[in-house]
Amino acid sequence: MIDEITMKIRADELIRMALAEDVTSEDVSTNSVLRGAALGEAELICKQKGVIAGLPVFARAFQLLDAGVKIVFYAKDGDRAEKGQKLATVRGDMRAILTGERTALNFLQRMSGIATYTAQMAELLAGRVVKSEYVRPALETLSKRLAQSNTTVTYSATARNPYAIYTDEAGLRYKVWYEDARSITDKIVLARMFGINGLSIWRLGNIPTYSNYDIWSAVVARR
Repeated sequence: MIDEITMKIRADELIRMALAEDVTSEDVSTNSVLRGAALGEAELICKQKGVIAGLPVFARAFQLLDAGVKIVFYAKDGDRAEKGQKLATVRGDMRAILTGERTALNFLQRMSGIATYTAQMAELLAGRVVKSEYVRPALETLSKRLAQSNTTVTYSATARNPYAIYTDEAGLRYKVWYEDARSITDKIVLARMFGINGLSIWRLGNIPTYSNYDIWSAVVARR
């Protein structure tokens, strides 16, 4: 659970940006119905079973609009919720509640979705995965590993990304996902399918042109 100080340092700016994107000048719908302050109450009801995450961010979206808004929670981050379960009650000026509800729900749904799918994957892989972590090996290291005879390289048609499987000297089996020319090409094609005009590739340092990691050629070929 995110603490209050970290919330103000890290999350407040993102929440304000989301609120500003949602309400560009004024909340026309709310202001057309409510000309002044009007106390009211709203309930947060779970529409689908899953793992809850993001309740503090949900609350903060309302409190940035009106510090007087009060939220009573009946669950906490990490809890498993059932469909129809009441998770919270929001009380205060209905103008702030109606203006902030879409942003608050967007954050909550996104974070709870990630938590739910993570829990599902953890259950599916229970006892099969010793450890999972995000690493950034040097490209020289990756290139050497891909060239070794005990490394099997496969391209996932579903994820549209290559991955390498190998076993180290201690007998531990590794699965490493990475980008290559084919996966970059697939992403460029996907962007064009959705009418996206700009695309960027970012990494620390220069992007080299190893024989099995020739990213630039893929980009140039699809200009």
